[in-house]
Parts: sequence; C-alpha cells; structure tokens
Amino acid sequence: MMVHRHLPAAQRGWLRHWVRRRVDQPGILLHRPGCAGTGSRLLAAVALLFVTACATQAKYRTYVDGFVGKNADQLYATWGAPLRSANTPDGGQVVSFLTNVQSGRGFGVAGCETSFILGRDGMVRQASFRGDACYTG
Repeated sequence: MMVHRHLPAAQRGWLRHWVRRRVDQPGILLHRPGCAGTGSRLLAAVALLFVTACATQAKYRTYVDGFVGKNADQLYATWGAPLRSANTPDGGQVVSFLTNVQSGRGFGVAGCETSFILGRDGMVRQASFRGDACYTG
C-alpha cells in the first residue's frame, strides 16, 4: 500500500486505515484491471467529434460564402429552385434552400436550411445557414 510521505503522521495513519478498510470490504474496487484510462479515452473521442463537427461546419461555411458576389442565375444553377423566398424592404430578395434532409427523432425532420440575400441587382450579398446537417457532400 502506498502512503503519501508528505502528509503528517496522524493523517498518514488515517489514510492507511481508510484504504485498508476499503480494500477489505468485498465489492469495492479501488482499481479495475483493464479499465485504466477509460475516462481519458472517452474524453478524447468526444473532443474528436467536436473538432470534426467544427471542421465540417467551417468547410460548409467556406462553400456557402463562395456564392457571395455571384449572380442569382449562378446560384439557381447550383441550388435549383428555392424552398421559399421573400422580398426585402430595399428591393432585394431572401431565398432559402433545404438540403441534407434526414428523418428526425420522433416527429419532424433534420436538415440544413441555407439562405442567401440577393441585392436589387440580383447579386448574392450575404449567405447564412442553420441546422444539424450542414455539410457538403
């Protein structure tokens, strides 16, 4: 049994007693063979998923931003007909597209809604997206 030597003698005795009591009790494992590092592996897996999700979203952001400065004809040639559109107060238009549609948990669907703001001249001024499935592919 390893006892920390930097502790005062009274605390070392208490620690020794506590460890001995725990080891003597059946069903209490202080160390599980084969499970060393399980928590750190889980943390690494979660971190990898987060980084991958961020990288995928950054890639999609780059793809969508590539349409800024192009005209509406180029946008429609790639994206097809918009799901919905609305006029803006300055004479432009907002067009939205739904992609990567997947059946959701319970009711509804998951996907990615990508919107573009077109100026009065028909040029794409701004792009945005939202959803759980925003990726190119």
